[in-house]
Amino acid sequence: QRKTYSLGLRDILESTFLPQLMNRLDAYPELEIVSQRIARREMETQLAAGKLDFAVDVLLPVSNQTSHELLRQDRLVVLARRDHPQSDRVLDMEGYLEAQHVLVSSRTEGPGIEDFELSRLGVHRDIRLRCQHYFAACRVVEETDLLLTMPETYARIIAERSDLALMDPPADLPSIDVHLYWHRAYEKEPALVWFREQLRSIS
Repeated sequence: QRKTYSLGLRDILESTFLPQLMNRLDAYPELEIVSQRIARREMETQLAAGKLDFAVDVLLPVSNQTSHELLRQDRLVVLARRDHPQSDRVLDMEGYLEAQHVLVSSRTEGPGIEDFELSRLGVHRDIRLRCQHYFAACRVVEETDLLLTMPETYARIIAERSDLALMDPPADLPSIDVHLYWHRAYEKEPALVWFREQLRSIS
């Protein structure tokens, strides 16, 4: 009998989690995985209703009905095209601020996580493009002198398959904390306990 597990994942996490997960589940062909994007405000409701078994996302405010644990910390790195003027030397703050930037966000305005830290340091970067997806942003960076600051795990996947260079940011930027969420009412179910272990094993 086919068993289905439903996961709430945003697009960048699909790219970093699903390949490793499906590799782990190779020995269980009877399992079906459904990955879906859900609005953050609906995550708890969907977990409570059993429509989602687990969700993976950044640290979010949740009620005590929802359990969560840190899965991994993803540091921020900077991507540039390989022949970018900055890409053959250590990226310093002056070079970072001289460049124009892509910001990936589902919101149409407001700062990114890195901008909060930059403003704390008393500096401000020039955001030329705001777009919704990291893959699109990486394609833009390949064709222009724009820089992109993004989580390292996905940046490495993209950089391996493209003409992009990875650089350390010029300041100690905050890492992205990725958490696993589930509803307390179902946490002792053996099938979900087992699947939670599979998710935990993904780095």
